[in-house]
Amino acid sequence: MKNIITLFIILFLAASSFAQAPQKMSYQAVIRNTSGALVTSTSVGMKISILQGSATGTVAYSETQTASTNANGLVSLEIGSGTVVSGSFSTIDWGNGPYFIKTETDPTGGTAYSISGTNELMSVPYALFSVNGTPGPVGATGPQGPIGLTGATGATGVAGPTGVAGPAGATGPIGLTGPAGPTGVAGPAGVAGPAGATGPIGLTGPAGTTGVAGPTGATGAQGIQGLTGATGAAGPAGATGPAGATGPIGLTGPAGPTGAAGAQGPIGLTGPAGATGAQGPIGLTGPAGPAGAAATLPTGSASQTLRNDGTTWVANSTLNNTGTAIGIGTASPNASALVEIQSTTQGLLLPTMTLAQKTAITSPATGLLIFQTDGTAGFYYYSGTAWVPIAGAGGTGTSSPTANTLIYTTDGF
Repeated sequence: MKNIITLFIILFLAASSFAQAPQKMSYQAVIRNTSGALVTSTSVGMKISILQGSATGTVAYSETQTASTNANGLVSLEIGSGTVVSGSFSTIDWGNGPYFIKTETDPTGGTAYSISGTNELMSVPYALFSVNGTPGPVGATGPQGPIGLTGATGATGVAGPTGVAGPAGATGPIGLTGPAGPTGVAGPAGVAGPAGATGPIGLTGPAGTTGVAGPTGATGAQGIQGLTGATGAAGPAGATGPAGATGPIGLTGPAGPTGAAGAQGPIGLTGPAGATGAQGPIGLTGPAGPAGAAATLPTGSASQTLRNDGTTWVANSTLNNTGTAIGIGTASPNASALVEIQSTTQGLLLPTMTLAQKTAITSPATGLLIFQTDGTAGFYYYSGTAWVPIAGAGGTGTSSPTANTLIYTTDGF
């Protein structure tokens, strides 16, 4: 059963007085099967003929092409660029028309053409006509046509591949220490231990000096006037006997008249200090206050050094610390190296100085390595008695700002 083909032609030709006309025409066709369904993504064979005079006229030019339909069943080709069967496209006299386009199609991609159709070229492309025809007079320029509607925005193209990551930047300075968190709530006081036993009372110390007399208190109520006893004859004063033992304290009698102040007795010896009472038990420890919020740090890989980007801690450093060695660009520095640096894009930039600055170094250590920029420029190390150039030092006596990059290859430094 034959397929049905829907054909249409689009001519994209332009010409000017300064450009050569293209010797071909654009041609497009939509291919459908007998059910009206599009024939998509399929290779088809086509034969195109330019007929002069009528739909069955003389073949002025003929060619064959093989093209593929797209996802919409559309096939696109350029008449004039195929395999020529007869004639010459560039010698067609477009002014001696009319002309017809005959298409023959094999939907299977071969040359068994089972579908054909002929359409008249209702107008001759100006650029092609101007090549082979006699130019007429130039017409007056027509008025400017209205601006066409803006076409729909095309679909966004597929994103390109991600570029290679750049080398890691230098480690930034350590950020300032954040403010101390608030002090936790104090726990309740422990229970007071029992009081220790009271030690024995020490001997009474000497009386202190008499303090300043306080203000006179208010006069109390007048007591009952006692009976006046008979006045006895005053006897001679007897010698003062020894002090008897202190009797029990009697009831307080009425206050007698104040006697004359006696002489101040000698100050008694200070009694020994009483024994210190036993230490009471330590009170119970109060409950611990709540713990402050824990700081959050990112989780890096084994031995990776965290760095602060000025706002927070991040784990994207290439500096690694195994505890016994430092690795830059590697998480597993060689066991025989204290520091190992790995890179295929960067070197190690050593201190750069002039000959005079190198000579001015005080007590250089044996093995000290620098890059000298003047005189005999190059790398030098201190042997313990003199500065020795490393093989390859020399040149014109000048160097670039990065000439002191020392790279070890399989051929040496």
